Amino acid sequence: LHLRLARTVPVAKNRRWWRSSIDRESVGTELVQPHRTAMDSQGQLALIVGTGPGLGAALARRFAQAGMRVAVAARNTEKLADLVHQIESMGGSCRTYGCDASIERSVVALFRQVSEEMGPPDLVVYNVEHFIPGTILDIETAAFEECWRAMALGGFLVGREAARAMVGRGTGTIIYTGATGARRGRAEYINMAVGKFGVRALAQSMARDLGPKGIHVAHVVLDGGILSLRSRPEARDGMSSMFPEHIAEVYYGLHCQHRSAWTQEMDLRPWVEHF
Repeated sequence: LHLRLARTVPVAKNRRWWRSSIDRESVGTELVQPHRTAMDSQGQLALIVGTGPGLGAALARRFAQAGMRVAVAARNTEKLADLVHQIESMGGSCRTYGCDASIERSVVALFRQVSEEMGPPDLVVYNVEHFIPGTILDIETAAFEECWRAMALGGFLVGREAARAMVGRGTGTIIYTGATGARRGRAEYINMAVGKFGVRALAQSMARDLGPKGIHVAHVVLDGGILSLRSRPEARDGMSSMFPEHIAEVYYGLHCQHRSAWTQEMDLRPWVEHF
């Protein structure tokens, strides 16, 4: 026969943790309304720099679906006509702007024009990728610089102008599209790795600088291929490539995050991807 005696503490006394400097009523309110920023995105302005038929277009459609006004920028705006028609046909608002993100005056002009015509952006996405394959033995200096300017320099210029447009209001979101190359350099992917490593470093530094000023900076590593019209049918059927509309859902979720729980970096990859 084994007899064990133990003290018991009334359950009610465990509520003492509420007696702190945190207001009990305000904490309850935050828990009840964790997604209030999603409702506030109605009428906000999203600017996407680097808009093509894949992810850029999916981002534009998703933001418009949320009630945001959309500005899309690319070097060739003629290819964006169908996208504008799609968004306007669903009752959204979308304008196109020509911009070469690797040229400072072009980026400055873009933000000035967008601000004058649509107002300051609440969300800016840098979605530019430029890659010329090669090894260290055969990459020409011009090719290396071209890729670096498109990704790293362009990311800096757009991030700087976005921050200048947002910091006075103390709110805003800046999202960078990254890639596997932002984490590890592969053979013959020097141009990609250097550019994307630079974008990742830029986003990390900006997040530490701008976070206390109310600006959310996030970097999204896309570790895998993105589904496109050129993808093989099995890529869609087996979901072995990332669906752009689902990536866009994640980007919108980042913009809607409460500032008490911001994500600085996240990885997205298909379920079959090895990492």
